Amino acid sequence: MTTGAMALHGSGDTLRPALVTVVVNIVNVSVSWGLSGAAMRFGDETYTNPFDYNLHVTGIAIGTSVAYLVGGILIVAVLLKGSKDLSLRLRNLVPDFALFWRIAKIGVPNFFEGLSMWAANLFILQFIGQISMQMATKNGSDVPVQGLQGAHVIGVQWESFSFLPGFAIGIAAGTLAGQYLGAGNEKYARKAVWSCVMLAVIFMGSIGIVMMFAGDSLTSFITQEPMHLALVPKLLFIAGVTQIGFAVMMVIRQALKGVGDTTWTFAITSFSSWCIRLPAAWYLGIHVELGLVGVWYALCGEMLIRAVFFIIRFNQRGWMKSI
Repeated sequence: MTTGAMALHGSGDTLRPALVTVVVNIVNVSVSWGLSGAAMRFGDETYTNPFDYNLHVTGIAIGTSVAYLVGGILIVAVLLKGSKDLSLRLRNLVPDFALFWRIAKIGVPNFFEGLSMWAANLFILQFIGQISMQMATKNGSDVPVQGLQGAHVIGVQWESFSFLPGFAIGIAAGTLAGQYLGAGNEKYARKAVWSCVMLAVIFMGSIGIVMMFAGDSLTSFITQEPMHLALVPKLLFIAGVTQIGFAVMMVIRQALKGVGDTTWTFAITSFSSWCIRLPAAWYLGIHVELGLVGVWYALCGEMLIRAVFFIIRFNQRGWMKSI
């Protein structure tokens, strides 16, 4: 499903993959709810599950698998039907080892970039666990303080309303830059990327302002836990301040990946994550004892530094030869 959707994105067809994703989400929620046996809550309203399967977490896993299967079938159907510039023809499915090598040159660094980034994020979660124990020790207890992981997740969830659209704009930047470079028009490739950057800055910057000044309301909409109410607004304020830099980083990174400059995106992301993000998160969160707020200072500050790295790479123009 993912490979087919990204191929359609590259051809400029972003609507049909989005519609498939909507169907996947509906199937996921419906099947997972039906098989899990869990009740569904909206505010003060509770809806009893009408089915008797009660498979709990296993039911949710089955629902997710079924949803992805449906999505894969739908994407293949879309590819078989084809679009203006892309269609799947079974007669063309023959091995092309030169093409396989080109895919590997682009795809392998992209894989390791994602692996590096998410491995670093696992250490961030481990740091938050250490902070929980650190706070417990201060309180004279051996039981970790509860609520820090939840506060972190809630902060990320609200921030996703900003960075997920920014990610989509970044995909558009990569698609347009790739198309213009393929046509030999380097000027319009750069112009397309900077136009997408400005659009993302306006959108994510606006969401950032909401995060900065409506943190209390956003938090109370999801939870009434005292720990969450105390911490999440602070996290959202920190994130809100840095959304413009986050937008620049995200769009240029996606643009570079879109034109095949994945070795540099891997190098920049890995260096920034492991040599700046993790040491800063440990130092501010644990050593200086700023706690979860200190971790978020590090996370958001590192995004600004990474944005500078990507701007430097973009202005070097070496990426124009990648495609």
